[in-house]
Amino acid sequence: LKHFEKSRLLKGAHTKEERMKIRFGNAVILGDSIVEGLYAYQLLDANQAIYKRGRRINNCDEEINKAVQLSPEALFLNYGMNDLIYFRGDAQLFIAAYEETVNHIRRKLPHTSIYVNSILPIDAHAIASTPSFAYVDAFNQALQTYCEKENLMFIDNTKLLKNSADYESDGVHPKSSFYPLWLEHMLKEVGW
Repeated sequence: LKHFEKSRLLKGAHTKEERMKIRFGNAVILGDSIVEGLYAYQLLDANQAIYKRGRRINNCDEEINKAVQLSPEALFLNYGMNDLIYFRGDAQLFIAAYEETVNHIRRKLPHTSIYVNSILPIDAHAIASTPSFAYVDAFNQALQTYCEKENLMFIDNTKLLKNSADYESDGVHPKSSFYPLWLEHMLKEVGW
């Protein structure tokens, strides 16, 4: 949406959720069950939050194809939680897959800005039951380095989850209170 059109729509919006959808505009977030929360809690519409549970950076073609149909001005990627398990601590294999996917997106959507969300921190009790989750910091560091090399904005969301009370009982998925903060953080980082 053009700036003046967004301003006009925002004046007519009655709820925080309506305003968030307008502010997010013609942007799409692709991801796994974390992204599902944006739609489930009615913060974004189905054409703004495209997700599939269990997705990884190397098996998200279905979601990419949906995004291509929408031709968004911006695409936010949110992958990595499931990749921690799949790539068994090998951050370089993860980055190779990430690079391949980003290159694919760039070919399909050459005029779309791409933003990369960090992998969210995982609570200690989830790491205790799934040791692969312990690689989250190493994967995020590798992802940030990759983004710097490729001139992509890396959005660090790690400070948004501060303690065990911020998570659902699985220690992986954030509670509903996280999602508006996350959207605000993304919008602030990209200057919207």
